Amino acid sequence: MDANPLFAALLGGKALKIIYDKQFHFITTEHTIWEVKKYIRELAKTVHRKSGKNKGQRKKEAIERELNAELEKFPLEIIHPQYYSHKIEQSKILIGSRDITDIDILALSLTTRFPLWSNDKDFEGIEEIELLRTEDMLRKFDGL
Repeated sequence: MDANPLFAALLGGKALKIIYDKQFHFITTEHTIWEVKKYIRELAKTVHRKSGKNKGQRKKEAIERELNAELEKFPLEIIHPQYYSHKIEQSKILIGSRDITDIDILALSLTTRFPLWSNDKDFEGIEEIELLRTEDMLRKFDGL
């Protein structure tokens, strides 16, 4: 699982329902989790703005803590880089010129041969993987 479905889930999007569905087992990289945590403050600002309340509004810091806690609760298996390190060079060749932050998650997908859940256009056209977008997940597993 790439970072963008995690962002969407933290914001309460459709990805949240998929993540908690017991028919799935999601894996991701330490790098992906680091990337999500890096943007938690920005997500908290978005949640804070969308809350629309004036006085009594939750503070951004409290929202940040809540988002971090929610991320920790997601049923994800976080895979150590050593597991997929033999695919890093191939991954760099396939996606490094598009987005270097996607190298690890692509290497993991290449190693496991599991579909990659991402809404990132940088993965389009990479024939070595099966790319699933959130709408694909919802359609493919329409019980959600």
